[in-house]
Amino acid sequence: MAKTTPEQKIAALEAKLARAREQVRARETRGKIVVGAAMISAAETDPKIASLMATKLREVVKREPDIEAIQFVLEKLDAAAKSAGSAAPASSSAKPSVS
Repeated sequence: MAKTTPEQKIAALEAKLARAREQVRARETRGKIVVGAAMISAAETDPKIASLMATKLREVVKREPDIEAIQFVLEKLDAAAKSAGSAAPASSSAKPSVS
């Protein structure tokens, strides 16, 4: 059996490191997807979350391709913020009168 050269050992270790880095990236990406889905789900039932998320996304996302990619999410958040906001009782922010 041929002896492994130092260069071959380095190449093997670099390949192993590349695979480990890819696994970390994949795990981080999956985590981001899960968090994003959870936040969108929460925003569908909470107008404050929907409004905050829409505002933050518009502040942070600046590249046109990225904006186009999340446009459907922004529309969903805007609708959730408006529909839930209009369903809130009108007197919720007013103080009750005392007779």
